[in-house]
Amino acid sequence: MTTLALGDEDAGARLRQLPAFDPAELTRAVGFVKVVRRFIALPLLVLGLLATVAAVVTAHPFTALVAGVVTFALQWSLFDDMRLAHALDLARRGRIDEAEGRLLAIAAPPEAAGPRRQRARVVLAALAWKQGRLERALAWIREASVHEQGPDADPDRIVELGASEVLLLALLGRGSDAAARLRELPKARSPEQLCWRIHVELLTAFATGTVDEVRGELDRWAPTVRSQDAAGPTSALMAWAYDADDRHDEAAAWLERAHAVADPTLMRHRYHALAVQLDRLAGGRQWSRR
Repeated sequence: MTTLALGDEDAGARLRQLPAFDPAELTRAVGFVKVVRRFIALPLLVLGLLATVAAVVTAHPFTALVAGVVTFALQWSLFDDMRLAHALDLARRGRIDEAEGRLLAIAAPPEAAGPRRQRARVVLAALAWKQGRLERALAWIREASVHEQGPDADPDRIVELGASEVLLLALLGRGSDAAARLRELPKARSPEQLCWRIHVELLTAFATGTVDEVRGELDRWAPTVRSQDAAGPTSALMAWAYDADDRHDEAAAWLERAHAVADPTLMRHRYHALAVQLDRLAGGRQWSRR
């Protein structure tokens, strides 16, 4: 059984995930559904059963039928939400194999409700990302992106799903595809999205092997990265970009910062190609073996 929890709680947790996935969502979703189950689902079930029994006792079969159907429909709609919450709780507790099975049952059937399917797709992508299965993560993100369209689409989700797709394409070494998808992305709508936008632009530049597209933005981005990057990869990318721009003093400073805040596991398993490049800058420090 795979036991790799998604529910990180520290400041850098979101930056170790895909842009489309917020690990705090797991805790919020599970807590919300527990409240719904205790204070809504159970009382409605009791009231519905009482109404049905009362209608039968007073010889009102049509009323009994209506009460029974309404009670069943309400419980069924709440059951779907609770089924998703249970899957998220399994993911939060590190029971990944079980969580994946339940999430697949929600994400795959065509008759499943749209919002629930979307949430299941994003969590499946996050699980694949956490396990290093980047192609699988990309497939789920693209599936979610396809269905996040139309007049009712959430603009924030469109930005986050697009940034996730660019991130995965770049990490898979598909620099030209990442650059093409990056050009399609809407503008960042929040400080957090801006931080992700900077990250994927730098990562795309790294994947394409040229600093030309980001050279003029480095100094402007620097304050945002210093204040937001709590996991290390963006700072490491800044070190690479400054070095590629022959600004070696700035590169050394960013490398020191990245070394201080970087998550070694994240760098080794998700950003290995970048870590190998940083070996040259770091001298005796072997980033690729941290």
